[in-house]
Amino acid sequence: MKAHVGAPLKVFGHHKDLSRPHADILKGGCVSKDPYLGNTLVSFYTKCGALTKAKDVFDRLLVRDVVSWNALITGYANNNSNINNNEAFTCFQRMLCEGLPPNAITFCCLLKACGKLQDHDKGKLIHAEIIRVEVIENDIFLGAALVDMYVKCGDIVNARNASDHLPVHSVVSWTALITGYAQCGHGKEALQCYEELQRGGLKPNALTYVSILKACSSLGENVKGEEIHREIIHAGLVGKDIFVNTGLVDMYAKCGAIANALEAFNQCCVRNEVLWNALIAGYADQHKHVEEAIHSFERMHCEGLSPNVITFVSILKACGDTGMIHKGEEVHTKIVCIDGLLEKDVLLGTALVDMYAKCGSLMKAQEVFDMLPVRNVASWSALIMAYSQLGKDEIFVKLFERMIVDGVKPDVITFNIMLNACSHSGLLDKAEMYFESMSACYSIVPTLEHHSCMIGLYGRAGHFDKVLRMIRKMPTLDYLPMWTALLGACQKWENVELGRLAFEHTVRLDVKYVTAYVCMGNIYAAASMQAEADKMEAMRIQIQAWS
Repeated sequence: MKAHVGAPLKVFGHHKDLSRPHADILKGGCVSKDPYLGNTLVSFYTKCGALTKAKDVFDRLLVRDVVSWNALITGYANNNSNINNNEAFTCFQRMLCEGLPPNAITFCCLLKACGKLQDHDKGKLIHAEIIRVEVIENDIFLGAALVDMYVKCGDIVNARNASDHLPVHSVVSWTALITGYAQCGHGKEALQCYEELQRGGLKPNALTYVSILKACSSLGENVKGEEIHREIIHAGLVGKDIFVNTGLVDMYAKCGAIANALEAFNQCCVRNEVLWNALIAGYADQHKHVEEAIHSFERMHCEGLSPNVITFVSILKACGDTGMIHKGEEVHTKIVCIDGLLEKDVLLGTALVDMYAKCGSLMKAQEVFDMLPVRNVASWSALIMAYSQLGKDEIFVKLFERMIVDGVKPDVITFNIMLNACSHSGLLDKAEMYFESMSACYSIVPTLEHHSCMIGLYGRAGHFDKVLRMIRKMPTLDYLPMWTALLGACQKWENVELGRLAFEHTVRLDVKYVTAYVCMGNIYAAASMQAEADKMEAMRIQIQAWS
């Protein structure tokens, strides 16, 4: 009987009419009595996405075992709805109330739901329960699910900790951790995990390669990327796995190896939007390849693939960076022709504002901005930058104030824009106010760039006491732009003592920075220290000869 009924259910797995097999079984009156049959039917409906019917069958079961509960919990956990993901935990609580102990499959499903919901607290509770019942000892899939949950919740520290305490590592658990590090921008840690995986005698899978290539991209590790490429060739994945090929294209493009990126692209027999986007983005990020970006955009269309938001954003960036406003307008027209696209995606609207702003068309930038149904911090920042670059002091200050009034909180990039704008316009008081408000009002820790901007402002104004106080606040002194800005200010005010400090740090970070020798020489000459000035000139000549 069990074998007889189970087979038809598999056949109907892709059938539109889900009621026929169920109706036939109900006529037999055996669903409620036969646990195997009931569990099979619950699983059948969950795999078809018919969760209401799965629940209806489940409620009819007279006998429910851990398999029954796992089938229903799996259905809820695999659904993309937050409501259904939460329902998985409701089932879990009911299961415990009925006195049934969960197994590894139960916990895997619950961890998956936690990851989808990004519910860190529930995830930690499930982790504690896993430790309590000691179910992880012999299950590599549960260990991998635990690491993956922490990664998806953005807790890379606990992901690493969970990985370190696994009794047995698998390629799946290592890949989950590598993916987490790569997504968080911790490329070095991702590479270390990759090496540990290999030392453990494990073979990377396609997803492992995709994630480690992303890590190489973030580090600009072209050499390491090439080494991994050779491993991928040896594994026979080149040209066969579109995700791996996309990772290769993206890695080479971001490392500036466009020729290699194109080669990897051409090796892929099947091309989708994601693969094209990786190539187009690679071209768009480099000014000398903008024409290729536009050509690839047109080729993509000719191959019958429709551009998406990411495609348009890359092309608009290319147009903005090179001042190709006419091409940008053409792309704008194409976007408008796609019903509802601009209204639905704030990223696209921001890219349009940025493109027009960089092309010097403030009127068009403002027009697009005014039409945006939703304005986020990125779109506000793009418009503020547009006005600040043209020296519109009053306008960019008012725009910042309007943004705050509209309930949009500035971020790190917004303050970069505001401080640089104030620096170019000499608005020291405003810059001080913005800098202080970062931590006081918005809980933003100032970056090296923020500190450097303030040091440049104070230096040009001759406030060297404030420069020294700002230097003491720096998280590190290894930031070349800060010292070059200070060196320029010291030249203006003929400050020998602070000029020496700035010069020493500059050449320590970049011994071939010729301008540093020129500036320091000028400072010495202005102070009638001709011997020192001549020494700087001799060093400059020597450095240029080496270069």
